[in-house]
Amino acid sequence: MEEHDEMWNDYHEELLKNWAEMSKTYSIMHSLCANHYANIDKLLGIPVIILGAVTASSIFGTSNYNDIDHFYLNYINGGLALIITALTGVNKFLGSAEKRIKHQTASFKYTSIAMNIDTMLSFSRDKRRVDPQDFASEQKSKILEIRENCPEVVPKIMSSYLNNYNKSLLNIDSNVNKENQDKKIKNHTTIDINNTTYYSSKTKLTPLIQKFDDKSSKEIEKACRILSKKKSRI
Repeated sequence: MEEHDEMWNDYHEELLKNWAEMSKTYSIMHSLCANHYANIDKLLGIPVIILGAVTASSIFGTSNYNDIDHFYLNYINGGLALIITALTGVNKFLGSAEKRIKHQTASFKYTSIAMNIDTMLSFSRDKRRVDPQDFASEQKSKILEIRENCPEVVPKIMSSYLNNYNKSLLNIDSNVNKENQDKKIKNHTTIDINNTTYYSSKTKLTPLIQKFDDKSSKEIEKACRILSKKKSRI
């Protein structure tokens, strides 16, 4: 447990918090998309059921009609059949029923990812028995799998949700974990020459100057003199 405690840092937690917030946002938007396609399925499916019932009942109730009535009823039934066929074809083309199920599945999976991350972060660092890199890689794989297989969020729903509720997905900045870099800089001597910062290692006898732009090497001479004074003090 102590080994995992040393591995976790603020950067890992901040990254996972962002992923959890993103997963919750996508979960809500996919749920809204599922409701959107469910309404389309009802809008196209209910008329088909009603018109089908009307057409079927008219076929069995035409025994008492004369020839002229039969003539008009045939046209009416034919028109209703065309409407039913058109509505069924449009519904099948849009795939509203399939998209509704896929959006519901994506919403559930995003919720699961967010809950996993929140559960992990709810424990203190010394209680987490998982390597942060392994845990982050696992959650990343799950997110990418959902993104690959689920349908896209309806642009209108995404725009409305981001503008009115949550703008976290609009953040495209990338963060860099500078923990090890900060430790390196602390182990170096800082030298300021002409408002330019240079570093020299305390562990090496030979001065390490990282950047000089002048062709006459005057800055190098100044830096070497400063390094020599600092080494003589040490």
